[in-house]
Amino acid sequence: MAAEISFRLGKYDEERIGDANSAIEAYMDCLKKSTEHKEALVSLARLHQTIGNNDECSSYCQRLLKIDPSNEQATFMYANLMLVNNKHEDAIRTYS
Repeated sequence: MAAEISFRLGKYDEERIGDANSAIEAYMDCLKKSTEHKEALVSLARLHQTIGNNDECSSYCQRLLKIDPSNEQATFMYANLMLVNNKHEDAIRTYS
């Protein structure tokens, strides 16, 4: 329950207030309480991608894909990061 409250606070900060830093803090708090919270992992990956922190985005995508190998959002973000880094073959394998 506590993890879900932190997640919802993160969503509020991200979507209603537009405060990426507060949202990241709330999502990370969620993960402290529930290390495999898929929605928090996706949200963190997306926020880090948005602010240009591709290494963090990649890390959260990989973490999520270990938990849920068929997660479409993480697969898409991770493959796009590979394309940005000119790793075309890796991107193709990720999409496959």
